[in-house]
Amino acid sequence: MSDHPATQGSARLTALVRTLVSRPWRALALLTMASALAGWWGAGIPIKGDMEALFPDDTPTIARAQQAREIVGSRSELTILLGSPDRDLNRRVSRHLAEAMRARSDTFESVEYERDIAFFEDNALLYLPVEELKTLEEEVAEVIREAVRKDMALDDFDDEPAEEGAAEERPRLPTEEVIRARYGGASLGRFFETPDGQVIAVKAYPGFKPQNIPKTTVMMGEIEALLAASKASEAGGDTIQTTVIGDYTGISKSVDQITHSLGRSSAVALVLIMLVLALYFRRIQAVALVLLPLVVGIVWTVSYARLFIG
Repeated sequence: MSDHPATQGSARLTALVRTLVSRPWRALALLTMASALAGWWGAGIPIKGDMEALFPDDTPTIARAQQAREIVGSRSELTILLGSPDRDLNRRVSRHLAEAMRARSDTFESVEYERDIAFFEDNALLYLPVEELKTLEEEVAEVIREAVRKDMALDDFDDEPAEEGAAEERPRLPTEEVIRARYGGASLGRFFETPDGQVIAVKAYPGFKPQNIPKTTVMMGEIEALLAASKASEAGGDTIQTTVIGDYTGISKSVDQITHSLGRSSAVALVLIMLVLALYFRRIQAVALVLLPLVVGIVWTVSYARLFIG
């Protein structure tokens, strides 16, 4: 009979209870230390905002989405705005920031600081409306007709003699500066900045989705450090105001708000529970005896969830 598993389990449980009763403070200290360690580790459980995490990896739609991301990459944009009255300072600091972000290729797939506009400068007229091109064509044709007429002297007999000292007016081709001013050709700049140069943007494309909360949180910390280093690299850089916008910042702020709200509501609920228990039992020991198992159970549950679920 003594070798039956149920009997052996009952004997072990009885021995454990006797040990706990005989050494209650040691048992309490051991439980407190183990629960504190489990709570510290379980507090790092990540929050997932990705709907794909709800489906198995072999789901056809999820598999196609993953294949598309591997080919195209991430198209979620993160924009960093830097502003100060000094245009040159803005450009230098943003260049330093862009180079530092490009060096972190494990986080950012690509970083855009300035664009190559040589092709558009050389072929700007190709992008004019047809009506504007016809106007330019008429101007060129008129200049050619006037030059031919002058060279062939076809109108020497028809023209009245010009007054002495009067300047001869001839149609002229519009210069490049005139054309650019007429059609706004100077509006295309190399930098992502406002016309007055007081605000400039650096665009980055991280290699993961905004819903990846742990990576997004780490990346936002890296960006803050890179911004501080970039501003410190130039004299007067501390006068630059910075703002980070995009899907990543929105999700990061939402998670921070949820975390703070949960912490505040949990603290309020715990205080109210303690108050109710104290008023009901009128003993501080009763509050500890009721809350201790509750807190220990919650802590171990969270740790179990992180260990086996992730």
